[in-house]
Amino acid sequence: MAQDTLHLTAVIRSEDGQYVSLCPELGVASCGDTPQEAQVMLKEALELFLAHTPIDEYDYLFDGESVSVPVTVTGLQSEPCGCRGSHSTLCPEVSVG
Repeated sequence: MAQDTLHLTAVIRSEDGQYVSLCPELGVASCGDTPQEAQVMLKEALELFLAHTPIDEYDYLFDGESVSVPVTVTGLQSEPCGCRGSHSTLCPEVSVG
């Protein structure tokens, strides 16, 4: 199986005076003093992760075609809602599109 390019997501947010970057597909995170630095540091962390992780742990990302769609999460509550008991503080309603 020949893989040249893997398209992943970088989520970057401000946290405690720094910018935290996260790749949700692989659970890899990093940080930086600016959003750009956080992105560069995440890319480096991902390259290290992929270089030292057996491919069978992430080869599912290469299976089939993938499509990116926007996802909006609404209805976050600060207290437990009791709807399913599967979460303690957040009750999201997830919509795709």
